[in-house]
Amino acid sequence: MPGYTCCKRRVLDFDDFLLIAPCTTAEHGHLFAPPVPASGEKVNCRLDHYETPDDVRITVYAKAVDSAKSVVNIQPEEVRLDLHLDPVGSITHARRFERVLLPYASVHPEKSSFTISKMKVDLILVKAAPNQSWPALERGDPVHGYGVTFGNK
Repeated sequence: MPGYTCCKRRVLDFDDFLLIAPCTTAEHGHLFAPPVPASGEKVNCRLDHYETPDDVRITVYAKAVDSAKSVVNIQPEEVRLDLHLDPVGSITHARRFERVLLPYASVHPEKSSFTISKMKVDLILVKAAPNQSWPALERGDPVHGYGVTFGNK
């Protein structure tokens, strides 16, 4: 007899099973409707970066960024990202991306900048020591091979 383990209703015919009303007491909800995540759910966003002799450019791919609520704080030894993402398409709830980047070396916060668009956040971190090659984006990241800065003299 098909039915839900949380509800007592059982039926003999599978078509009748499909007509059972959604469960109101179970955490999982109904068989065909996943639970709705809470607004402000934390998500991960992809980061890409590359460096030039004077700066490191980072792109955070975050769809539907709300620039009014989002905060990017650049300090010499860390970059704090707190991005609020609006509902978009099939995603019916607000999301949030939080990350603290620990740059490989110090940066100039007053010379660094960022731009927030609807699909991504672009950061330009100006190196405190120009022409210094960063073998990794963050301190503690594994270093593969050696670092070569584009255009290094």
